[in-house]
Amino acid sequence: MTMAQSHPSPTFHDVVDTAYEIASEPARFDDLLDIARRYLFDPPKGSRTDTSVNEVTDPALERRMNFLSGMLERELNAPAGDESLAFHAQLRIRPSNWSVTGNAAAQRLVGRSFPCELTDLPFDYETQKTLQRDLAPGASTRDLRDRVFLTTVEGPEVRSCLALVQRAPERDGDVIVSISYIDWCEPLLGRLQEAFSLTASEREVLVGHLNRNSQKEIAEQRGTSLDTVKEQSKSILKKTGVARMADVVQLSASIAYLLRNFPDVDAHSEAPSLRMWKTPIDGVNYLDIPGKRTLGWRKIGGGDKPVLFVHGFIQGPFFSRAFVRALDAHDMHLICPSRPGFGQTSPSCSRAGFEKTVIEDARALVDHLALRKFGIATHQGGVSHAFRIAAAFGDRVQGMVMIGAGIPIDESRHLNYMNIITRLAGLACKRAPSVMSMVMNLGLPVYKQRGIEWFLRDYLKEASPQDQSILDDPEVLRLDAYGCFHIVEQGAETWIRDGASAMADWTASVDAVTVPRLWIQGELDPVISPQSAREFLSTGSRGQLEVASGAGFNILHQSPDEIVSRMSSFLDL
Repeated sequence: MTMAQSHPSPTFHDVVDTAYEIASEPARFDDLLDIARRYLFDPPKGSRTDTSVNEVTDPALERRMNFLSGMLERELNAPAGDESLAFHAQLRIRPSNWSVTGNAAAQRLVGRSFPCELTDLPFDYETQKTLQRDLAPGASTRDLRDRVFLTTVEGPEVRSCLALVQRAPERDGDVIVSISYIDWCEPLLGRLQEAFSLTASEREVLVGHLNRNSQKEIAEQRGTSLDTVKEQSKSILKKTGVARMADVVQLSASIAYLLRNFPDVDAHSEAPSLRMWKTPIDGVNYLDIPGKRTLGWRKIGGGDKPVLFVHGFIQGPFFSRAFVRALDAHDMHLICPSRPGFGQTSPSCSRAGFEKTVIEDARALVDHLALRKFGIATHQGGVSHAFRIAAAFGDRVQGMVMIGAGIPIDESRHLNYMNIITRLAGLACKRAPSVMSMVMNLGLPVYKQRGIEWFLRDYLKEASPQDQSILDDPEVLRLDAYGCFHIVEQGAETWIRDGASAMADWTASVDAVTVPRLWIQGELDPVISPQSAREFLSTGSRGQLEVASGAGFNILHQSPDEIVSRMSSFLDL
């Protein structure tokens, strides 16, 4: 039973204990999310007395989290054999009766439950013969040497694997068989073809040998003569410099092992630009700020009419080609500063000074560009900062457009509508930053291992089908990924500072701004519903609301022409 299950109302110490467990068991990271959620949302008798609530920075806890984060990084980057990577299966065989037990990965690989008998395992004939010989009565496991060979496992799927046979370290006579699955996928086959200088036809023959097919079977599968396959096999031997096709197979397996091209590491399927979790620097401009800080900002679009764009919290200042074309068609350009600690902008000096630094950065950039009049557009979690900036600039701002943006959060009314990750992040940033720091520091290595596409699809699993399906568009996936990288470029602390600012009550900033204001809210927004926005705007003269039909989290990418057209007409630049 996990700790999350055994404590109806977990304490802060329970969260920390779970964090320590996750550091050595990365596959259980979801347990940390669960216990953090229940710690924040299921307090005993509806209140919290833990010192973590409304806490300041805890240097001791930060040191422990840094230690755990480093430990987790080492665990995730461990060599083949780490159970969490799911390609390493291990069997234990007892010579006295050929009884076999194994771990979960082995059970998945062979498609059988344990214990079972050696002869029940779906190994190819050569492997069965080899193992039975080594374990036959009279054979001495004491003298068994470590041996690596290629085997075929004919389980739920036919798989080529590397097998390592060893004596058990306890010296109790058992034999350990460790198996790593090799996926002869296109990228790996391409590397082999390049390494051996094979023709396309020779590569097809090699694939047949890797799958342990006979030359006759290879000829039948390819629709060629047996003599052709024999000649191509001889050519492969000559190019690889070995005497037998079995040696070619072993050589190919060794290359696969060195490349670590195993199928269960999701990042292998992602574009190289998405594997590094780095914000692209193309198009970034830099402005020196007093206090030895640097502001990174982008100019999007080539029109003459300036709009200061305050980016969102998950999605950053990255736009589709369709959005940029629409800006040009309406003679506009966006000025997009990254907030402190995001992308290439230096962090604020402290948590307490974060909001002030945001305003100072905006003022420095607007003055640097000599903008006398400009509009403001903001997206998602950037809205609180947009109103603070607008209040600071007064009548130099001609109008504001809020796109899929939030409103001041009422915990009792708005949190339950949000998807679980947004709800957890928002409340943790506001009330328990150490919990947020814990989740982020331990979560980032896990998310990087699983891949950015996995994270985005998991984040949107409670969103609309339209939001989920739009990630199938490579451009949208890339832009959303860059937005995530932009947030975590400089670590978890930026997330905490910005999230706490967004969760604060910034109603006074809204009411201090008197310029025209338009809210464009997605009909299917997973964070703030149009109804909640309508209720907020019904008080005083906070602005008008327009609901974008069919739009949700990805509203910027779903309706670029409509949004830009409405921005242009409303701001009247």
